Amino acid sequence: QAGLVFVRRSVGVAGSESNAAAAAAAAVASTDDDDAPVLVRETRRVFQQDANVALTDMTHNGHGFGHVRGHPTTVFGGIKGEVVDVKRYRKSAKMDHAYVTDVVEADDSKRVEPLCEHYGWCGGCGLMHMSYEEQVRMKEELVLRQLELIGNVVPELILNALVGPNTGYRRRGRLSVRHVPKHNKTKVGWRKLLYPDTVASLTQCHTLVPSVGSADVMRAIQSTLVSLSPALRKSVPQLEIAQADNGTAVIVRHLVDLEQEDIDLLQQLADEHNLRIYSQRRGLKSIRPLCTPANDGNAKDALFYSVRTGFEHCEPLCYVQQPPVEEATENAKTWRFEFEPHMFYQTNGSVNSMLVNRVLEHLRVDHDDIVVDLFCGIGNLTIPIAGEARKPRLVVGVEGSAELVDQARRNAALNGVECEFFDQDLQQFGQAREEERQEGAEERPELPFMKFLREFIENDPTVSNRIQLVLDPPRSGAIDIINNSDLLRNDTFLVSRIVYVSCNPSTFARDAGALVHQHGFKLRALSVADMFPHTNHTEIIAHFDRDY
Repeated sequence: QAGLVFVRRSVGVAGSESNAAAAAAAAVASTDDDDAPVLVRETRRVFQQDANVALTDMTHNGHGFGHVRGHPTTVFGGIKGEVVDVKRYRKSAKMDHAYVTDVVEADDSKRVEPLCEHYGWCGGCGLMHMSYEEQVRMKEELVLRQLELIGNVVPELILNALVGPNTGYRRRGRLSVRHVPKHNKTKVGWRKLLYPDTVASLTQCHTLVPSVGSADVMRAIQSTLVSLSPALRKSVPQLEIAQADNGTAVIVRHLVDLEQEDIDLLQQLADEHNLRIYSQRRGLKSIRPLCTPANDGNAKDALFYSVRTGFEHCEPLCYVQQPPVEEATENAKTWRFEFEPHMFYQTNGSVNSMLVNRVLEHLRVDHDDIVVDLFCGIGNLTIPIAGEARKPRLVVGVEGSAELVDQARRNAALNGVECEFFDQDLQQFGQAREEERQEGAEERPELPFMKFLREFIENDPTVSNRIQLVLDPPRSGAIDIINNSDLLRNDTFLVSRIVYVSCNPSTFARDAGALVHQHGFKLRALSVADMFPHTNHTEIIAHFDRDY
């Protein structure tokens, strides 16, 4: 059984030393060729021979792990329990890195034929050689391992993984663009797996939504870009994709001004494939609508996506690889979130709805509850929380971007719910306050949202000071808030429950350790949400409680 290798696709079946050598030799002449291997430069330097290795583990990024001649080695395309032949593409004193050239002993229950012809050299995916069931199982195992090793924490309960469609799910993405004058072509795709400074030219993408990732649309985009005026075609570094329920937006980043002939070509693309095309000449503030489909009468309406809540939930299980059955209850609702195409929102719409429902399930809000949602974005969690059937007393959303806060307020009004939103840089204020304490400086004025909470509690004797906290931070985590924020250190506020949504297992494990060992919380339940199938990215939903 052939494994995955970084060789020219036209060479044939992977696993042959002569094939690999022929591909490397053929690639030396031109690194601009679409099907040249990613590892051209490394091939002549360190690829002397194959090595055989038994894979005994998996790394945090989904690579196999074993020892080659006693030296620890990560292996792209390998799966724990297999025996594979590998070639090294990078070496260091502590760890070598290799890729599979042949699978000697395969685990047929885990290994599958990759769906995509570009897999192995395109950096968009890294796990497509695994069955989807094995991908989800591995992600959960790696999350639990990091949680124990980094945070010294074990959850009391592991809930079923949240999974949705594993193709055509990616409604957000930033595609790289590179014009190749030598071949008079324009590459559009993700960065190459091991050479991120080069672009993997795609004929289609199975993980992108079909409105952009299908073969005919990808071909049309490339054809349009290569037909642009000479100055412009080499000055478009990226396309940003944003799909909504009512259309698909494409932001064209360009470094020189558009000419009318360029606008005409882009308008033709918009009309033929029902795309809303935006222009970005400089920073985010320069983004402007450029072309709307002529046959779409609603093309000027705001982009929006929907979240459905109020469905029956699955019973807690260790491993469930199929999406839960969506049976609506009497409290079923559909929430509408409007956004601009450059704003952050969750990539996987199906899994996002499941995630919101799981967060609501953990919170179980009641009429007297106060809920604070930190890193609230455009209100993806805040608004459904505020609209629960047993309406909480107060819901506050805090976000570091004034633009996102304004959009969250508009979305709250759109959905008819009452929330309070505050603009506050959550990544900075906790650390700044700690530095002030260490330097003996006077306490700076109370933060607006903290002041609002305190006054709300003090002015109404019927209000409890118990708070449920939702954390949905970026990849850097929330350690400054956990360790330095007055929200967890002030007796005025009794944070009894935290629901933590994380996109980074290592920073989550660090933060979970701080919550458990420094602040007295218990990790009651944890689940994985597979927001990015076929990649090593993992979303986590965790439920922490503490008693007073």
